[in-house]
Amino acid sequence: MKPIISRLRHTVVALLFALSISAANAQISYTATFDQHLLTTDTVSENGDSYLRLRYPDLWTQSAAGTPELPVHYLRFSVPCDATDFTVSVTGETTTATRYTLPVYPTQPPIPSDRNTSEQLFVSPDSTVYSNNRYWPAVPVQVVDEGFLDGDNHIVTVAVWPISYAPTDGEILFRNSVTVRLDYSVKNAGSENPSRLRAISRRATGRNNVRWGREEAKRIVVNPAQVDGFAPATATRSASSRTVTTLPDFEYTVVTNRELAPAFDRLIGWKRQKGYSAGVVCIEDILACPDFQGGDLVSNIDDDAGKLRAYLKYTYDSGSLRYALLAGDYTVLPIRYGTGRRSITIKDSQNQDSSIYVDWPIPSDLYFSDFNGNWNVDGDSLYGEFESSEMYTMDYAPEIFVGRLLCTNRQEIANYTEKLIRYERNPGNGDYSYLQKAFYHQCDELQGIHEADSVSSNFSPIFPQYTIFEEKPSYNTENPTFPSGSEVITEMNERYGFFSWHGHGNPGGIGTKSHKNHEYPYWGILAVQGVTCHHVFEESNGLNN
Repeated sequence: MKPIISRLRHTVVALLFALSISAANAQISYTATFDQHLLTTDTVSENGDSYLRLRYPDLWTQSAAGTPELPVHYLRFSVPCDATDFTVSVTGETTTATRYTLPVYPTQPPIPSDRNTSEQLFVSPDSTVYSNNRYWPAVPVQVVDEGFLDGDNHIVTVAVWPISYAPTDGEILFRNSVTVRLDYSVKNAGSENPSRLRAISRRATGRNNVRWGREEAKRIVVNPAQVDGFAPATATRSASSRTVTTLPDFEYTVVTNRELAPAFDRLIGWKRQKGYSAGVVCIEDILACPDFQGGDLVSNIDDDAGKLRAYLKYTYDSGSLRYALLAGDYTVLPIRYGTGRRSITIKDSQNQDSSIYVDWPIPSDLYFSDFNGNWNVDGDSLYGEFESSEMYTMDYAPEIFVGRLLCTNRQEIANYTEKLIRYERNPGNGDYSYLQKAFYHQCDELQGIHEADSVSSNFSPIFPQYTIFEEKPSYNTENPTFPSGSEVITEMNERYGFFSWHGHGNPGGIGTKSHKNHEYPYWGILAVQGVTCHHVFEESNGLNN
């Protein structure tokens, strides 16, 4: 998964611009600062060797397995809609050097999210990196992503490593400040955009005259004052070979099958009362429509999920669609499976344990919210591979807001609608105090990287009162004493407006504590009481409690 920027309390809002729109080449500079006092270290042991782990608040790690695990900061830049050929460089920095005896911990592959896996083998330090005194990473900045938010808000993401590491010397180079310069070129008018991703221009009508992506982009980029100037001057309907006249389009669209469609009458009426253009479109009509028989023309995927994406894209292009509720599980509506990679342990020819990477299907409705990303650039049977040889083919910036209601019958829809309307009309039956309270849980490696702490810190303006449950005495202890799944469920019943669980699991359950780090036995929250999910049996640990 691609990274998302955090609101970092250490980032300075100093912004230096050097930009010429009329020139073929242009640049944007930004200076970020980091506080060395916020850097913390832990000592961990693996296979009898000790390593130094470096932590910096709100920063994650992103590197190849076996290379030094170092925190990385992501900057997003707003750029002209027709900008291309991006390069990034450091034009100035102030640094402090510190030496450590222990080697820096090597990056490990992501732990698979489900429980149906054997323990991963530890990936030892890469000798090509750890056996020399060259700083790692060699270049502390890198362009890592490009996308178009809401169709035409062009955003480029740059990774910045505040720390570099010289292995044989044990030297840590900390950047107290770093000035990053993003260079790019602007295509000539009328020329073909060489970028693999292209903007979507659409007709802005009615309440959509103000595009939501403009304001959202200003909140996440380092140069918000330039967002409006970089967007296209006009938004016109994009050229299309399809002419759809039989299917309706709405601002708020529910897509479901013909059997379940009548059950959404109350929800649609409620949305219309709130001022939305709202309606139901049946998946049978979308799949039968001649205009969508080619499926997803952006990705050249001609299946049911591709046809659904093509319909949603068409209604977005027309200026109507903003929200889509996909109502049904895989038996009702198509699901797109993206492709991830996971490490598994096998026996080699000498009967020794070894690790290999395999492709792994991941269901993702991101596919239905983005309309200019190519999910099959290599033309094979695997979609959305992160390790594609073509960079920036998938666009992680959405055009619409998508949700999925995993319903299979009318009673489930009635229950959902009743709960939604009751909440929106009168949350808490008049006692709104719980809306500012949040409950977080973290365990295993997610506790080791302080994930719940980071989320609670960023959400504190919305949820100023919060509680965090975590494994005690530590996330990697052999026999943790707290919390069991039932203890987490009991706390959830203390009236919170927001829950956020940070543990390994699958649709059947989420872990709350485990032997060492993600090893059996596990305790956890279950989706349904009594349905085991590789967890130790306990009472009252189902969500039905």
